Amino acid sequence: MHSHFLSLLCAAALAAPLTAQTSQTLGPWEVIPPGSAVLVSGGGGLWGWANTTGSSLSFTESMIQSPIEDAGYANADIGSVMDFVFVPGVVNVPGPDMVLFDLQYDIGIYRFASNYDAFATEITVDTTGGTVVATQDYFYELGPAFPSMENVVGVEIDLDDLGIPEGESVIGFRLITDNVGCDPVSLTKIDRFALAVPSLAASSSASFEATGGTPGGTIGIGYSLAGNGPTLVNTGSCGMMTANLTPPIEVLTMGIGDSAGTLTYSVTVPSSASGRTVHFQSLDFGSCTLSNGVTRTVL
Repeated sequence: MHSHFLSLLCAAALAAPLTAQTSQTLGPWEVIPPGSAVLVSGGGGLWGWANTTGSSLSFTESMIQSPIEDAGYANADIGSVMDFVFVPGVVNVPGPDMVLFDLQYDIGIYRFASNYDAFATEITVDTTGGTVVATQDYFYELGPAFPSMENVVGVEIDLDDLGIPEGESVIGFRLITDNVGCDPVSLTKIDRFALAVPSLAASSSASFEATGGTPGGTIGIGYSLAGNGPTLVNTGSCGMMTANLTPPIEVLTMGIGDSAGTLTYSVTVPSSASGRTVHFQSLDFGSCTLSNGVTRTVL
């Protein structure tokens, strides 16, 4: 195993201050709230609270605090706009990438977009038939709070539907309420070990990022010019694992994850790599978990 690799320095966040977040289990998902949330516009006269504590919370506090089901805004006017930032970003991997939680007092229908294309592409997220993950002890705090028991449901979001390439990391997301009475509780990312790989250009700097690994643990990132497997590989301390890389496999970097389990690395892509197709994958030795595989052709 020797080194030569690429890893991503996460893009700086949007304007709002970010909060370090930890994961929690809600229904079938292990999820992480955003680091910041901003009510851009809207809300409205019935824009009330949905939380179990009975305390007043800011919009940001209600959207990013954990446990997630303990707080959230309710009863937004149609057309209310909310922006969310995740750092590290959300990596598009095979399958669902995010979960929107909504209080099911009314059916929530939202338009959803990302800053990958400056919020140009929108999809509809409908919470009808969402998975019930919790109940709220209290609903609105409009003047004196009155108690109610309402379900919190989760709906999966696949970043493929926004046209985001596999292995791309995105930090900014937008929700727009598309019907009356939406009750958003939080927008979250699914907690998993993932590798983000940018577009590659010969003679240019490239930054790659492995996220969701073991804090303080060893993380390796490798590549293959021969293909994306699958191949049974002896990883040493993690034993035999099936990798999405075809021999010969080169380990491009080995490093220690930070307190959030993130490893970043940057390198200049060689000029001789132009036109070559390269396959990448990362291994978290702390949990013996392989990341998603990513394929890029060097421009």
